[in-house]
Amino acid sequence: MPANLLPNGLVDLLPETAEKEADAIHALMSFFKSCGYRRVKPPLIEFEETLLQGPGQATSKHMFRMMDPKSQKMMGLRADITPQIARIAATRYEKKDYPLRFSYAGDILHVKGTQLNPARQMTQVGCELIGDERIEADIECIMTALRGFYEIGLRTLTLDMTLPALLRDVLGENGHPELFKALEQKNLEQIEDLGGAYKELLLALVSMTGVIEQDMKTLEGIEIPERGKADLQRLQDVVKAVQSRLAEEGMEDVVLTIDPTEHSFFNYHRGISFTIYTRGVREAAGRGGRYDFETDSGMQSAIGFTIYMNGLRKVELNLDAS
Repeated sequence: MPANLLPNGLVDLLPETAEKEADAIHALMSFFKSCGYRRVKPPLIEFEETLLQGPGQATSKHMFRMMDPKSQKMMGLRADITPQIARIAATRYEKKDYPLRFSYAGDILHVKGTQLNPARQMTQVGCELIGDERIEADIECIMTALRGFYEIGLRTLTLDMTLPALLRDVLGENGHPELFKALEQKNLEQIEDLGGAYKELLLALVSMTGVIEQDMKTLEGIEIPERGKADLQRLQDVVKAVQSRLAEEGMEDVVLTIDPTEHSFFNYHRGISFTIYTRGVREAAGRGGRYDFETDSGMQSAIGFTIYMNGLRKVELNLDAS
């Protein structure tokens, strides 16, 4: 085997790229600190059972596993850092300490890449706001993520707002798998065939134009089952608030879109979620959203976001942008 051969999806970062990424991470983490987010550093590897608790359940199929020779227990290499932050909040802090604001930077590993992103080792940088269920927390998280991109000179951004749990609320967790696939592919013919009583609602949701003003009017006119109304109203309120904040802060070049049928990558988001795209990067540059996790005092709600540094290696950054 050639000495320079690496496993699929793994790469060496040479000085120019490694230094660029390190400088960007430093700029982001310094900015997040100035916003009140304190840095934590969970381990790269944990017992499998703790990594798969709460939101970690959704990462199971992405996780590398191995046997710990000392304890003889299964261990896992983290596939996402967010579940580890939830574990820290649940086990190291009490309810009286909430809300908590944490930031992090570190590598994760997946058993395989995707068609858009074949990398298996990825670098995540992000923040979590834990124990605050208010709409103000949603807005803070979204704006902190966008400002983070501005901090490293990326201003050609698209913010895509989603409700990944909406379809589960409407159709049930065990909805027709072919219908979920049709919704993902926006196959109108199949949606019409499989949509049943919710056909008109689903067709309206997948027919969003991408023009924010028009899509907001569409949402206001949609009739939705009672169990999905609160989330849909919250989405509309957050979109309006973010639009206002973007205008106030001179960030009008951020394009805002809505896609209520988009699914979360890890499928643990339960309310407002969002994806951030930037020019020159095919895959998502960042993702975030609201999720729940269990503590000794009951369920807690959190919202956070992750910036994926792998994609940003491909674009020109301006670390003096601020």
